[in-house]
Amino acid sequence: VKFELNRDGVAELMLSPNMQAIINECGQKALNATPVEKGYSMETGLGKSRCYARIQADTYEAGFYNKKTNILAKALGSVKL
Repeated sequence: VKFELNRDGVAELMLSPNMQAIINECGQKALNATPVEKGYSMETGLGKSRCYARIQADTYEAGFYNKKTNILAKALGSVKL
């Protein structure tokens, strides 16, 4: 069986409103897994080829806490679809 990827279809899917909703939901789950009082925030948007969610430390303390505990990687790992 030969498989040929429809690149235009994949590009359309990656920018679709449904995918944006999924990315936003996953981003919120990851953000909720971080300590709220530590100062993390989420930003969602559209890139050239796909939508994204970015979670970042807003304060020096949050950045230091992430370096010490790797909380953002743990939060992303805890997200289940």
